[in-house]
Amino acid sequence: MRFLAVLLFWLCLQVCQAKRILNNGVFIVPILWHGPNNQITEIKEALSLSFLLPGSVTVVPNLQEHKFSDGGVHQMFSKELFDNRILRSSSASYVLLDDLRKTWDGVLDVILFFRDEDFPPVSSLVGDMGLKAPDQKRWIRSPISVTRGCRQNQVQSLRKMLQPYRYVGMLCYDDFALQTHKLAGTLLSNCEEDLCCQSYKEFSVLVRKSPQVRELAQDYIQRTIGADRPFIAGHIRPMPDDCVKFWQSSGELDPIKMSEVCRNNYMYDRFVHNFQALQEKYRTNAVFIMTHPIIRPRVAQMLKAGGIDPLFIDIADLNASINAAKRPLRTPLSFSLLAVVEEAVSAAATAFLGTAESSMTGMIVQERIARGLHPSTSYYFSMHPNCTVLPCSVPQYYLRRDKRMSIRGTSDKVRPLLSRLPQNKNL
Repeated sequence: MRFLAVLLFWLCLQVCQAKRILNNGVFIVPILWHGPNNQITEIKEALSLSFLLPGSVTVVPNLQEHKFSDGGVHQMFSKELFDNRILRSSSASYVLLDDLRKTWDGVLDVILFFRDEDFPPVSSLVGDMGLKAPDQKRWIRSPISVTRGCRQNQVQSLRKMLQPYRYVGMLCYDDFALQTHKLAGTLLSNCEEDLCCQSYKEFSVLVRKSPQVRELAQDYIQRTIGADRPFIAGHIRPMPDDCVKFWQSSGELDPIKMSEVCRNNYMYDRFVHNFQALQEKYRTNAVFIMTHPIIRPRVAQMLKAGGIDPLFIDIADLNASINAAKRPLRTPLSFSLLAVVEEAVSAAATAFLGTAESSMTGMIVQERIARGLHPSTSYYFSMHPNCTVLPCSVPQYYLRRDKRMSIRGTSDKVRPLLSRLPQNKNL
């Protein structure tokens, strides 16, 4: 009986706290921009911002399908994609947009923009989320950003700036801290006095794949690779989208034309050698590949010519896993959903090799680190002369970047910054 009484008391506290937050909190609503993985980065940035603004609540919207792959027609339900248990067990204050809309009309009070350039089509972006933007006179620029800095006095300025508002649309992608979308984000960075960098480093790891998504990935691994078999996962992503289309052609690719179209043309001549080296290092011949469906034939042909028999997951494979799952997803079947499950497969791999320029690779690397896998088991394609055969490991990227920054006069010292922030109970 005593245990039951304590349990009821604890549940009452949780309900009361949730009601207090919903009644008094400032809501940080990430405005979705670009593809699904970029949208997840935006949610991570919003969550990280909320930890700098005590009393604020992160609003977690549903994701939009990728326009390049699926036309962006349907939503993917965040409740199914993210591990809400981790968020609930942390000190994060968050609410699903679907739940918030039950008591909110969807009209934002202000748009907070993090870039030093013209505003994008705000009304259209907000409208795609089923929300309404405020008048343009309430589109303001953030005093903190990757270009302006994020020191304590700037964070205090932002707190004061947002005090009149309740529903804040956060228009930010990769502008909150340095390269949040790339590889490990700020998880391996020396943040120094940058509070945004440190906040992303500490709290973005709370956003992880849900048990449902991981179950689908595990079902594929068990059926196709083997439950206990080590395997290499790779993400091959020519950049930008026009480069994907360029790789689609069936003949030999003109290297001069490729250098004009592609931002990472060096990858073409290296990826087979990189996978061969990882197979030898980790003593496995199992290689799982993520790449756009339209260039799978070329990628598979090149890998097979190098003695590698690549494994892929198809829509039919995913559909079979969904039908066999204990809790089938409500999110419609799409290439975007397929990519989410592919990421979960890659996050479970013995080693992972990805495309540094892609936010999808960044999502996988950050998920692997959040799960406790050592960063040195994640690699990336690089034009560095030392990484022609065995690819560069992710920590190498940050060692080289820190060295460059140190030459420019940046200290390597990391300081515990967030604990020094004064608590503002009025926000």
